[in-house]
Parts: sequence; structure tokens; C-alpha cells
Amino acid sequence: MCAVALRSVGSGLADINGARKAPKPGFINPCDPTLRNQPPDGRGWVYEIKADGYRAQLHLDGREITVYSRTGYNWTEQFSSIAAAARKLKAKCE
Repeated sequence: MCAVALRSVGSGLADINGARKAPKPGFINPCDPTLRNQPPDGRGWVYEIKADGYRAQLHLDGREITVYSRTGYNWTEQFSSIAAAARKLKAKCE
């Protein structure tokens, strides 16, 4: 499953046909990229250039912040500088 959940200020889920409240998810399994020498041909493809580093998920739930590794480990302590920066975001999490 691939999922990204972003919501802008002022968007209401009540305005989306069929939307219903659900518990916030924990770790979400990421999409696994496929390494290629060149991007695929055609207009319907989206690709990214892989840089060295870690893939991680940042979860905000109120003031609680969790950083997960690509495989689902809680790495909030290891990525404490990222968690600290996230605390400064002006994000409203309900």
C-alpha cells in the first residue's frame, strides 16, 4: 500500500462524499522503488532520483511526534533533530 495523507487548512472531510472518521494509522508500509538505469519512457510515469540516506515517516498526532524507519522501527530518538524540528511546525493535527 502506498499512502500519503496531507490536508490543507480549511479542507473539510465532511465535504468529501463517502468520507468517514477512522483511527489514525500507525506505521504505513512504504512503496518499494525499482532501481533502473534510466527513467521509463512515456508521459504517465513519475520517478525520483535516489539519493543516499534514510527513508522515514514522520507522524504527528497532536503534540506527539513519532519518526519511523523504512521498516517500521520507532526511530524518534535516533532522529531526535527531525522530531525537534517537527515540533516547531505550525501543523494542526486532529
